[in-house]
Amino acid sequence: MKRLYLDLSIRLKIFVIFYSVITIITLSIGIYSYQTVKKQIIDKVSTTNIGMIAQIGNGISAMRKQVEDWATIFISSQPVQSKLSQNGSSGESLENTLYDGPTASIMAYMLTTSIFDYLSLYGTADSPVFIESTGNGGTPYPLSNIYKSPIYSKVKQNNGAPYWFSLTENQNIFFHDDQSEMIGMSRIVRNVYNGNHIGLLFVGIHSDTVRKFYLKNLYDDEHGIVMLDQNGTPLLQAGMPQYQTDEFFNVLNGMDVQTQTGTEIVSINGEKLLVTYSTMDSLGWRVFYMVPFAFLTNELSTIKEFALILIFVCLILSLPIMLVSTIFLTAPIKTLQKSMKRFQNGNFDERVDIKYRDEIGELGRGFNSMVSKISSLVNDVYLLKISEKEAELKALQAQINPHFLYNMLDTIFWEAQASGNKKISDMIISLSRLFRLNLNRGSSLTSVAKEKELIGHYLALQKMRFEEKLQYHIEIPTELDHYVILKLILQPFIENAIIHGIEKRHEGGTVKVTGHLVNDNLEFIIEDNGIGMDESTINKIMNYVPPSRSNLSSDTSGYGTHNVFARLQHFYNDGYTLSVESQIGVGTKVLLRIPIKSGLEREVIS
Repeated sequence: MKRLYLDLSIRLKIFVIFYSVITIITLSIGIYSYQTVKKQIIDKVSTTNIGMIAQIGNGISAMRKQVEDWATIFISSQPVQSKLSQNGSSGESLENTLYDGPTASIMAYMLTTSIFDYLSLYGTADSPVFIESTGNGGTPYPLSNIYKSPIYSKVKQNNGAPYWFSLTENQNIFFHDDQSEMIGMSRIVRNVYNGNHIGLLFVGIHSDTVRKFYLKNLYDDEHGIVMLDQNGTPLLQAGMPQYQTDEFFNVLNGMDVQTQTGTEIVSINGEKLLVTYSTMDSLGWRVFYMVPFAFLTNELSTIKEFALILIFVCLILSLPIMLVSTIFLTAPIKTLQKSMKRFQNGNFDERVDIKYRDEIGELGRGFNSMVSKISSLVNDVYLLKISEKEAELKALQAQINPHFLYNMLDTIFWEAQASGNKKISDMIISLSRLFRLNLNRGSSLTSVAKEKELIGHYLALQKMRFEEKLQYHIEIPTELDHYVILKLILQPFIENAIIHGIEKRHEGGTVKVTGHLVNDNLEFIIEDNGIGMDESTINKIMNYVPPSRSNLSSDTSGYGTHNVFARLQHFYNDGYTLSVESQIGVGTKVLLRIPIKSGLEREVIS
């Protein structure tokens, strides 16, 4: 059965899948009744509750930001920094400075907006240097007591960043004689100039203040809000007072929260609650919004019959729509399939007309690109085969045993030594070494050191030929010796400089070869002060076309440089730079820049 389905056309597969899904949906909906409608209501209420959760989170975030921003401005102010940097300063003098000086505006803002209910600022002494409270407040604890608490350890770990926590009667470490529930924020105060620890700030906000300013109209007897800190400790409760019990908080802490925001149904004392939760990223606080399940079931209304009729009509109407859609979707695939068959039959000019930019359009563009590249590769391989055949013929024509030549050159060298002709001996040594470097054990790669030695021997031989008419300089630093380059990419340009530049100049001239490392490229420059070349001669060299075997001529001018062009293009693609500058009567400059090829030293050495 599976094999039969897989052998179907794409059009039939889409059709079968679509109607299978519709059938399953139709059968499933037939089973739904009350539960379906109930789930719809729950989802709707959950969506609303998630919006409420977001609104609550925004309110709490706004509260935190307002308090943190005010605290940052407060502890960074000059009066606070000055007093905390002076041990033993009195709170009274700081209070006068704060309310009469340039900080009077931020203190007035604190009092008028009532963003918090209690503030205490400690220096290094046990007693706070400044206290502010919107109510009766409480008596502050000494700093030495605060240091012993786990809350202070958390504050210290935050290294100056704000740390928020719940303050209950059992864990109020900052002041006593106040039984109100409170949310607290504390942070280390640092010297703004050197970062030293100079004090401790505490800000407290009563739960009633949070409910009044930040949760107004978001809760009632049928809608409750609970906030727990990252440790599961209650921070705030609002609404539904009948559920504010230890069992209720244990159930909330025991919820398996898998996502940052979600909804679950929990049971408290036999009564179900729809609980929507969200986790605040920055602090790890969890916000819960509760609605009694009985409150929701009052709004349920059945729509089963309407849903069944609607699905049946959709099933009937989808038949012609699906037929047209499958034809439309599979038409481009059919066109691509026919084009592939024509390409398989050898039509390398085949192309697909692309009309759209969807996945099938991308597939067609990929097919066109593939056909173009394959056609280009076929042509390249064909030309490469022709070049290989020509190279094989030339290799057969020039196939002379190198060892025989070495032995003969060695014999001639010793004859010249015996006859006392040092010049001929030097010429033979240079020629022999040049020949060995040229062969290079058949490798197409060489090191800069070997290429430098090769052009040195070549120029030495030419120097013996032209004598004083030729001067040369090779300035390639030894730091470049280990880099790998193509063999014989400099000698053809040096040969052109001598033949076309120096030899035709009556008084002779100088050839200079330099090398540099420029970023990740090797740069070689061949310069001469010969007769120079005009544009047509430069174009002839740069665009030289080698003669075919049926039309060989004795003019090989440009063949060596053309060989270099071809090998550079093959090995470096478009990653190299080759330029020729020349001026009649002044000379010629050839610049070759090639990228450094890593991982080839071992091949050259071996």
